[in-house]
Amino acid sequence: MSMNAIKMKQFSIQLPLKMVRALDEIVQMELYASRNEAIRMAIHDLIMEHRDYDHFMNSPKLQKRLRQLEVI
Repeated sequence: MSMNAIKMKQFSIQLPLKMVRALDEIVQMELYASRNEAIRMAIHDLIMEHRDYDHFMNSPKLQKRLRQLEVI
């Protein structure tokens, strides 16, 4: 594994069928390459939205992780 490789962790989630269908439509429109990519970007955006909250500001470890995410 190269030093620049991003480690990934797999986990499962349950979504309402309507959300899965909508997600599939977005992928079919080629806005994202896959469900995984679309969900990763949604989670990334959520984290970036909350990065200035106090619980992030008071944690050097979380701040470091957020700086790493900003380059993705």
